[in-house]
Amino acid sequence: LAMDGGGALINQSIHAIDATQWIASAAGCGDVVEVFGFTSQRGHDPAIIEVEDTAVAAMRYANGALGVILGCTSMYPGTFQRIHIAGRDGTAEVHEETLVTFKFRDEQPDDAEVPKRFQAGKAGGAASDPMAIGHENHTGNIAEFLKAIDEGRTPMVDGREARKSLAIVEAIYRSAREGRPVAPA
Repeated sequence: LAMDGGGALINQSIHAIDATQWIASAAGCGDVVEVFGFTSQRGHDPAIIEVEDTAVAAMRYANGALGVILGCTSMYPGTFQRIHIAGRDGTAEVHEETLVTFKFRDEQPDDAEVPKRFQAGKAGGAASDPMAIGHENHTGNIAEFLKAIDEGRTPMVDGREARKSLAIVEAIYRSAREGRPVAPA
């Protein structure tokens, strides 16, 4: 555990967890207030890698909404990252960077145009090959951060915002160790 650098949650799933918590917050759900998580090694030899390759968590948001996280590198042959937000009034689903579902009970005039902006998704991902993770998004994030410093402004994602997804991951790990629901710190 001291040498692996992190497992499926913190390495492969952190950006989807971050996007999910941001979307849920923007939709009025508030922050995640409770997490019940499980972690396991299902596809990799524990003698080679000590961290989890499979994690599942149930989450409760401040407004009572529920969410689920599945983060793993143990599925064969792997799958695209998916973010699925659904409720009584609509559904949006993203596979990697492509918006595949965007449907709402009360449609808005520009709803049909929204999916067109998200059709440039690239094939691939790191579902079955962690070395396939690209650096393009990281490069853009670093460039935006440096630009914010040069311009003397707060970056688009500041430390408080970034900490929210890390707190969720830490809560999943803690819940899995303790076998009980916990609140993100």
